[in-house]
Amino acid sequence: MNLVTAAFIKLALLLIIFSCCKTSATNQVNGNNMTVGSSIGVVTLNKEGYGRNDLVRIYNEDGSLWYQFSYYYDNSDGDFEYANNSIRLFAFHPDYFLLALKCAGRANGRYEVVVNEETGLRKYVRDDDPALKFETWGEHVSGIIAIGFNSETNPLRKEPEGQLKSVSFTERVVFQPVEVRGDWLKIRRSGCQKRE
Repeated sequence: MNLVTAAFIKLALLLIIFSCCKTSATNQVNGNNMTVGSSIGVVTLNKEGYGRNDLVRIYNEDGSLWYQFSYYYDNSDGDFEYANNSIRLFAFHPDYFLLALKCAGRANGRYEVVVNEETGLRKYVRDDDPALKFETWGEHVSGIIAIGFNSETNPLRKEPEGQLKSVSFTERVVFQPVEVRGDWLKIRRSGCQKRE
């Protein structure tokens, strides 16, 4: 197993193409761009604080309930019974308890989050909701098992702003996060398999 021990990737581009996401790099919201780099982090599911009887709740600006759902649902028909066509989250998968909402800011006991990556629609979650937790991008990326990126627009480097690192992408390569430094991520290569 070859390791890319000192390769760094620009974190903002890396997260945009995170494998579970179907998002674009930039969202227009009232003339403001909401990119990974301009967000303060993500709101994720707090797996230690979330139980069978809990709901994830998202609110309107006036505090009224906009949407709620549970990860514990009847999957006998194969459908997510809480489906909502207005929602296009940064990362979401009901079967794997995956949730990540880009966070625009925190004020008045709540986080402003992007609930639709295509339209830039923003709503709110309570900052004291035990089912949710805030993570900086560094904290969030450190917990990810594998990452993906575009090597043409975001080449590997030996050091931030340093010399490019040549890596063959003729194999299926899995990259794992090792360390975050500012907006740079140190990664290592593992689990290579030949393409068929």
